[in-house]
Amino acid sequence: MEKDFSDILCKFNNMGYCKYQDKCSFKHPTDICVEVKCKEQKCIKRHPKKCRFFFLRGFCKFKNDCKFSHKAFGSVEIKAVQAEIEKVKKENADLRKRNNTLEAELNDKNEKIDVLQEEVKDLNVKLSKVEAEYLETKDVNETLLSDVETLNERLQLLIPGRVEEIIDELRENNAILRVTLERYVEDFEHEETVEEETENCEDLINFVGNSSQDVLSSFKCEECNFTSSSQRGLSVHIGVKHKKSSIYR
Repeated sequence: MEKDFSDILCKFNNMGYCKYQDKCSFKHPTDICVEVKCKEQKCIKRHPKKCRFFFLRGFCKFKNDCKFSHKAFGSVEIKAVQAEIEKVKKENADLRKRNNTLEAELNDKNEKIDVLQEEVKDLNVKLSKVEAEYLETKDVNETLLSDVETLNERLQLLIPGRVEEIIDELRENNAILRVTLERYVEDFEHEETVEEETENCEDLINFVGNSSQDVLSSFKCEECNFTSSSQRGLSVHIGVKHKKSSIYR
């Protein structure tokens, strides 16, 4: 069952115009209230608003058929409108003041942003310099580390006992070479020419000088721990030390 709204005033018709007109389910009174201090909630008459076209433009195409009021403002209404105008003016003034304050704050913040942006640029420049210095320092450090590794490898030759071992090897080599030289001199005394004997002695002397400079050897004796930098030196050692003359003669 549909509800009956025929006793309830249509708020659109009460204030002005209702698009449903006679088909509206609510009540449409035709009498207009003329009371200045009327309480609209209890009044059963219409209270149309002022026609904005009539009062703003001075003309309304609906003329007397307009559902809104074309009645001129009374003194009470004029005062109310003036009070409303003053209120709006005051609100506008407050808004302008607030707007000016916000604009000042905005300008201040923009200035701070500009300063910060300049600081960021300076920091970026400094950062680029630091990165360049870091890369340069990194290369230097890598070079220094390489030099340190090389020095460590060289220092391995100077560990305790190694120097003495090298000296002992040199002394042994020199002693062996002296004995060998003496035997070669004896062997060559029976040769036909003195020139050949002299040349052979000079070769042995050069061999002795070269052999004394060799610290690290690559030829090792199978009978003992002796090592030599050449096959010839090893042969001399075997002949002298182990009495195997057939090897070096």
